[in-house]
Amino acid sequence: MPKISIDYPTSHGVTDTYSKLKDFFEKTDEIKKYDPKVECKFNDSAHSCDLKGSQFKGDFKVSEAKGGSQITINIDLPFLLTPLKGTIQDSLQKMLKKHVG
Repeated sequence: MPKISIDYPTSHGVTDTYSKLKDFFEKTDEIKKYDPKVECKFNDSAHSCDLKGSQFKGDFKVSEAKGGSQITINIDLPFLLTPLKGTIQDSLQKMLKKHVG
């Protein structure tokens, strides 16, 4: 399976960044435009989440970094979506910039 890996630095603290990401996945429908069946299993103590959709699976984790925090996202795509890998990665980065800063 093709993989998408994104490391996104932010100047916000771990708790604040995780809270913003959790709100994004729970309260907006942006990600559901791509897969309406996406499910999120949050682990608040580890600041992470496992994602599972009908076409993909993945996870994200927010960790401490110099000057703030870092979001690490890993997505496994089916081979059928390989040609869209770059577009999906760009869309994810735009969503992160919009919702986390």
